[in-house]
Amino acid sequence: MGNILLIITVCLTQLILGYMGVHVSMKPPSQPQHKRWIAAFFIVGIIGIFLTGWLAKRTSDLQDQASSDIHKAEVAATNANIAATNANISATNAHQETMEARKDLQNLQNTVNTRAKETNTTITKWQSDTEGAVGKLLRPARVLSADQIKIIVKILKTVIPTEIAIRHTEGCIECQQYADQLAETIKQAGWTIQTHPRFLIQEREALGLWIMIRDVNKIPLAADKLIKALTAAGIKNQGIATEVVAEGRVEIMVGLP
Repeated sequence: MGNILLIITVCLTQLILGYMGVHVSMKPPSQPQHKRWIAAFFIVGIIGIFLTGWLAKRTSDLQDQASSDIHKAEVAATNANIAATNANISATNAHQETMEARKDLQNLQNTVNTRAKETNTTITKWQSDTEGAVGKLLRPARVLSADQIKIIVKILKTVIPTEIAIRHTEGCIECQQYADQLAETIKQAGWTIQTHPRFLIQEREALGLWIMIRDVNKIPLAADKLIKALTAAGIKNQGIATEVVAEGRVEIMVGLP
């Protein structure tokens, strides 16, 4: 009964962590509240670790008790075998007791193994939930504000509409969503987004926002306007020359936040 209550309590800590993570994702806290939320995550996490450790200790005690029961069962089996040499009836009874003892032992071992797996699963899930929630709190998703969109569109409209390509780090949902926002904003200025840019093999993960061109000595006007528009909107960006981009073309690379 005690182990069941502990397991329920550990699960509750995971639910609390999950709820906190969802709350932080849906409604990011203000800067002054970051420390409070981080402290809350660590406090709930420490409670979960303590309860999980306690559950593991109780499981270990149960295993010790099982070892003791095994020893007793082995002694009983030995005594039963000795008694079996004296009389057939005693031998039959002893054999029956031995089989029952082994069955109980197997059931006990299965219980111990099941509880050990449940404990490991709980610990792994808690670590994953905590890391994910803290990561979202420390690195909130990038979002274009209405003012930033107005600034970017206004500056890009000062030149002839151009076709560019936008890439993002593979496997990064946040990067993809931010790239989609940039694409929609640039389209508002009358520019065109290339739907199928040239294939690029990423040898290293990119960080931040990059404006990619072919040659630094031949900077396209579109690249210059993009850099100015993003900078004016308060968005950090960097320029880079790469052979992946065709001459005269401009591409945006949205890396990890």
